[in-house]
Amino acid sequence: MIIIITSTTSSIILLVSIMSMVVINRLWKEVKILRHIQEELSKKDVKPNLYSYAELRVATDDFNPSNKLGEGGFGVVYKGTFLDGTEVAVKRLIPSRQMLSEFLNEIVVISNVRHRNLVKLKGCCLSGDQRILVYEYVENKNLAEALWGCVTMSDSGLEWPKRYDIILGIARGIAYLHEEVQPPIIHRDIKAPNILLDNNFDPKIADFGLALLFPTHNDEVTHLSMEVAGTRGYLSPEYGSFGHVSTKIDVYSFGVLVLEVISGRRCIDWSKPLDEQILSEWAWKLKDIHQVWNMVDEKLKHDETSKVNIMQMIDLGLLCMHYKASNRPTMSEVVNMIMSNMYIDIASNRYIEMNEYTGSPFDSSLLSTALTLIDEEELETMPLSFVST
Repeated sequence: MIIIITSTTSSIILLVSIMSMVVINRLWKEVKILRHIQEELSKKDVKPNLYSYAELRVATDDFNPSNKLGEGGFGVVYKGTFLDGTEVAVKRLIPSRQMLSEFLNEIVVISNVRHRNLVKLKGCCLSGDQRILVYEYVENKNLAEALWGCVTMSDSGLEWPKRYDIILGIARGIAYLHEEVQPPIIHRDIKAPNILLDNNFDPKIADFGLALLFPTHNDEVTHLSMEVAGTRGYLSPEYGSFGHVSTKIDVYSFGVLVLEVISGRRCIDWSKPLDEQILSEWAWKLKDIHQVWNMVDEKLKHDETSKVNIMQMIDLGLLCMHYKASNRPTMSEVVNMIMSNMYIDIASNRYIEMNEYTGSPFDSSLLSTALTLIDEEELETMPLSFVST
């Protein structure tokens, strides 16, 4: 009997010891990870506000599904309300091998940038294996919801003038990332779900988990080569096929986004007829036969006063989506075109000032001429499917 009791006691002690070692090892790993995060943030001179896991649980009602604002490849976003009434968006990252790098990347990239068309990071939470980002709360969810959700932009009273403002705001935000921040930031995932809309439906670019800081110390570096990440339908040919990354991949994604806003449809829609399933393909075909008006959202076609402006913006979207990265304008040039300060004739690499032009945002005839010049010899041989698999 004594032998049995002794054996049982030894087994229990051994089991407890093993469990203790597992717990200690896990805690030590978590401590090492937290130290690593702190070291990396210190290197970048980034000091985000820190929230406790407990206060974020209370704010989101224990991450209640009824508070879910959206879900993506890297995490779920919840609406949170602190005790003082402050509303926030709480992004809880999904555990994965990439979670730590995405978490660090987003904090480092967005902490030091400020622009009215970029979402503001308020802080983060590091607790156990939880990695949570806290953003300003943006009232009208995102552009995807506005275009394809239950409440459409048209139902909300967002006719062409507001869609135009959304396009301009997105262009300004990307231009800021590319040309006013040092080093330049390449977002790599510009798409409708990542464009948040505030109470005035002004756009704010969000989700910087894939963003890159582009090196500027070497003038000979035109692009980086890396593993492809992003969303099908928004990927530029050189990025989707070869992993070449430059600011021009964001320009291409912006062009796709422009066509989505104008057409009111997704960039890939398998429910459409075969020749209309890929928005970029369909748009180029319609341009080639001078029938781009066919792609415009039916909700916009009643507004005859905006027809010229809409047609001009389609041309701009196509220009941004040019198959050759070198033929796409920079985002500051895009902003200037929209605001009618200049027009870029890519075919002859000339800048044409339009200060005397007081009509629509930019001269459609000039832009159409450029599209014809750069596409006339290339459209016949240009691959029509730009969708990465």
